[in-house]
Amino acid sequence: MIKILDNFVPLNIQNKYIELLDSEEIAWFYTDNIIHQKENKKFINPNITKTFAHIHTLYNEKGINSDYYNLFSTILNFFVIKEKVKIKDMIRVRIRRTFRIKNHSKEKYNVPHIDVKDHLPYKTLLYYVDDSDGDSVFFKNKISDEILLDADAVVNKRISPKQGRAIYFDGGIYHSGNCPIDFNKRTVINFDFTV
Repeated sequence: MIKILDNFVPLNIQNKYIELLDSEEIAWFYTDNIIHQKENKKFINPNITKTFAHIHTLYNEKGINSDYYNLFSTILNFFVIKEKVKIKDMIRVRIRRTFRIKNHSKEKYNVPHIDVKDHLPYKTLLYYVDDSDGDSVFFKNKISDEILLDADAVVNKRISPKQGRAIYFDGGIYHSGNCPIDFNKRTVINFDFTV
């Protein structure tokens, strides 16, 4: 299941997110690896671009991790109302910003991954903060202990970033972000939760 939702958060709130995330008020943390899983080394594929990102974790296994959690959790409130979904447990909420880099093309993508593999099954809501490029890529490959997303990785769907757009999908689907090519940055918020 992969479902696209557009503009379910009011525009004035969307703009508030952009303003905050582009200000010096929020603390970003640098990571030179988009994902932190051990499996990362398995993904050897000429289409994969290994890149850095800035992250801000709002919620993790220890609970609320940021003073901004309540502000950004309003996205989930609007989602729950629109989709009539009952969230049981929050697993993780993280903001990630990637940047335009050299030698990246539309055909390429960042490391395919599952956000929180040890919590399956769960759902993910991926929210695009602002207009950008750098599609989210979803793969046909299913999760298994043996999977190696090498040159045989099969792209199922690409979805372009758009301010106020979200993608709701099963957390067990291998997916990947992408660096922007025409824009300077791409900012997403990942909500991982059980229903």
